[in-house]
Parts: sequence; C-alpha cells; structure tokens
Amino acid sequence: MAHKEAKWVANDILHLQYMVIWAVLLVLTVVEVIIPEPSLVGLEAFPRTFVILSLIGLALTKTILVAGYYMHLIGEKPAVIPIACAPFLFSVFLTIGLFPYY
Repeated sequence: MAHKEAKWVANDILHLQYMVIWAVLLVLTVVEVIIPEPSLVGLEAFPRTFVILSLIGLALTKTILVAGYYMHLIGEKPAVIPIACAPFLFSVFLTIGLFPYY
C-alpha cells in the first residue's frame, strides 16, 4: 500500500505569497538600478535630490517587505518590532556621527 502524503492547503497560499513578494522585490531592485542611471532605458537624468530620496525610500520599502514577510515579523507582537528595528536605529546614529559639525 503506497503512502499518501497529506497536502496542506495553506502551504500553496504561503508559497504564492512568497513568490509575489519576491516579484515585488525584483521590480523594486530593477527600479533601484534605473533611477541612478536612467540612460540605460533611454531616459534623461533625474535631479540629484529625487535620486537620493527615491533610493532611500525604495531601500526602506524593501527592508520592510523582507523583515515583514521573510523574517515573519508581520504576525509578531508589537513589542518585538522595536527589538528588530534596533540595528537600523544604531546605523542611523552611526551615520549621523560620521558627519562633521560645522
């Protein structure tokens, strides 16, 4: 008698969710490559402020997606989120500390 493997219905939904998030991250990565070098796709150069702010926004969006879905922080208690954000805050303080005071 052959052993039948039990199929979990939610498993397919989770795999679909991971693939959708992966596709979104891929599109955001392509946009991150195009923004600093728009000549790759035949566009004119963007203003420097737009490039900087959009790259920071895209990086934060990708960070939230990865932390939320792949690190499973979406379903965590709210008290865990500051613990997960501590390295980000530490890097912000270190970055601010690199700038000289004028």
